[in-house]
Amino acid sequence: MKVKLNIAERLSIVDILPIQGNYITIKTINRLRDLLLPDSKEVKKYNLIQEGNQIKWDSRYDNETKEYELDEFECEIIKRQLIELDKSEKLTPNLIKLYERFVKND
Repeated sequence: MKVKLNIAERLSIVDILPIQGNYITIKTINRLRDLLLPDSKEVKKYNLIQEGNQIKWDSRYDNETKEYELDEFECEIIKRQLIELDKSEKLTPNLIKLYERFVKND
């Protein structure tokens, strides 16, 4: 699945990824983290800074997206996490667009 994600969406996906699973799941999660986390050029470009538990960036880049090719299993991991957050009533407003893209769009 090709998906365009902005910096906030990328960081939100990384934030909700599970920290436990079987070997294949963990390898896939690590790949997703490597793929979606900003590299050193993006850190500089977006002026990313961490304040406590929050990561902030230059708001001029809020709508800038980057296209990713995610395989079926990567999408399934993201989808499962979003469904679990919804079921446990822990879905937040910043995750709604991702939920609609990965769960409702299925």
